[in-house]
Amino acid sequence: MNFKNCLLGLLLCPAANAFAQNINALSLGIGDTMPNLTFTVYKYPRSKIQLSELRGKAIIFDFVSTWCASCLKALPHLNELQRTNQDSLEIFIVSAEPIARLEKIFRAAGLNLTYLSIIASDSLLDKLFPHTILPHTVWINPQGVAAAFTGAAEVQQETVSALISARPLDLPVKADLLDFDPQKPLADNLAEAGIPPANKFQTTISGFLPGVGSFSSVQKSAQFIRLLYVNQSVQNLYIAALGIRVTDTASLEWLARKENSTHTSPSGRSLFCYEIVSNANPDLKASKAKMLEDLNTFFGLTAKIIVSEGRIKYQVTGNTNQ
Repeated sequence: MNFKNCLLGLLLCPAANAFAQNINALSLGIGDTMPNLTFTVYKYPRSKIQLSELRGKAIIFDFVSTWCASCLKALPHLNELQRTNQDSLEIFIVSAEPIARLEKIFRAAGLNLTYLSIIASDSLLDKLFPHTILPHTVWINPQGVAAAFTGAAEVQQETVSALISARPLDLPVKADLLDFDPQKPLADNLAEAGIPPANKFQTTISGFLPGVGSFSSVQKSAQFIRLLYVNQSVQNLYIAALGIRVTDTASLEWLARKENSTHTSPSGRSLFCYEIVSNANPDLKASKAKMLEDLNTFFGLTAKIIVSEGRIKYQVTGNTNQ
């Protein structure tokens, strides 16, 4: 089949032009009314259609891409739903890809999408309904109001009938994490999204940090523990992790041998920084046990607690150049 050049346009009127100028700042949510746009579409009785002409019909915008296998898999089902509900429903395939690319992939996949209309080279609808995961399905009720945002699995005859009848759609909302930045640490992305990490501890270790001096702090609450040690010697870090009191540091037997090691501070100074944060069932003892585990791994040392003649002794052994 031959695909026509498929463009997405705005109705040439002052209101539409004003809308176009502000499109980058605008996205629609559930309960918002669609603006009266004009589209140039492929496989529709007319080459252009104004949304107001569809008032009284339900609309589904199904966002797809040719690299999305689940998108392609869902298209025959959507084609059948369109065939069954022709008088009361319009389903539009929406893609940022050019029509020639869509034609090639649909043909290679053996897709016969007789009843589906297509909007290609899209950028406007993508801005109106931002998303990061495909397929992405936007449901517009007969009054032109956005009724739901879902994946493909929710598009069934029962839910389509509810949309056509303008009944409330009891569907889970597909809420993509639009601000996720793969260049940022996962912990930062989770924090910005208000999602607690599944792991109990978040830890960071580094070499000497210039310009801040040496200090330590402990922050505790019923929901949160944070232990921070800045520009501390390896011995002091172990004293903190083992819970040795300042007045009892003589009980630490430091048997670590000074040899060449890959664990050197970046500045060449033998001072290090360590932080551990616990948000899930915070426990100071568990936090320090995790700190000790991290120190042993990072510095290649082993710490042991020895009880002899009723006295507690702490022993650190291994090879280090600190």
